[in-house]
Amino acid sequence: MVLGKMTRKSVGMAFKMFGVFLSLIGIFTMIMDQLASPAEGAGGNSTARPMLLVSGACAAQSLSLDSAYVLQGTTASGAPLYRSDTGYYLFFDPSCDGRTSEPRWMFSLNKPSTSLTKDLDGDGDCAYNARHFSSNATGPPIGISTWRMPCNGVWQNVQLRFQERSLMGLESGSTVEGTSAPEKLIAKGACWSQAQVNTVYVLQGATASGAPYYKAEGGVYLFFDPNCDGRSSPSRWMLSMNAPSVSRTQDLDGDGECSNNGRLVSRDARQPPLGTAVWRMPCSGSWQDISLTFTEADRPQQAAIGTCSADSMSTGCCRLRALLR
Repeated sequence: MVLGKMTRKSVGMAFKMFGVFLSLIGIFTMIMDQLASPAEGAGGNSTARPMLLVSGACAAQSLSLDSAYVLQGTTASGAPLYRSDTGYYLFFDPSCDGRTSEPRWMFSLNKPSTSLTKDLDGDGDCAYNARHFSSNATGPPIGISTWRMPCNGVWQNVQLRFQERSLMGLESGSTVEGTSAPEKLIAKGACWSQAQVNTVYVLQGATASGAPYYKAEGGVYLFFDPNCDGRSSPSRWMLSMNAPSVSRTQDLDGDGECSNNGRLVSRDARQPPLGTAVWRMPCSGSWQDISLTFTEADRPQQAAIGTCSADSMSTGCCRLRALLR
């Protein structure tokens, strides 16, 4: 009799322990679900990338879509909203016509609403420059993906590449592809008509490609452009009075051509070539090959740059000497 009571008590305790075990499993599952889900009030996307670099659009869409897109916030669905300096928006629309259309990521000049839950541009239609069908609202696909876009009047499947970029760009002393970008550079050797090039260049940051860019006191910029006319020009380092965009991926000064004060064709975007190299420059009305030398400004042996006479104080060499005092 006593043994029976003990057996029943043991069985009861076992059931209680099993119940506690199941409860613990439930609590653990709930915690894991919470960790895996976006936090409430975080826009539904706690890992939204601050900047995306887009490339690969067809020629008819390249100048419009190939650019860097900066995070602007989120839409009503919690999806991130991006905008480029060319004025195009990249966003997720659950139903772009407001009726039965499939969810998709879109490029459009029309600014999307952050309060509408569908047909975000309010046009009652699915008008856009490119689209990618997807039910994933956390972000456009990183890497290469197929997008549908109108190219020369015909809708085509185009492989777009999305890369993550930091909003901070390149800070002084940091690296691009493992190479340290010098903080200051001295240029000398330019022809007389391009004397403003012979000066000190100070690191400003990085462009969308990650390449460092520099500015001189006289307003000359030194930067790398992967495609300076936006069409088919080879990549190069350029000297220009036009400031480069830090979000465009090609034709960085936005002039649609390759106008410059000097250029050196190169595939190396890590830093301008140090030492002496042959640059192409417009000198006295004709383009000439000029041996231009870039050295780091913090090297003492490079500080001696000659003397300046009273009638040559406007030249780049004399301005450089004044800067180094």
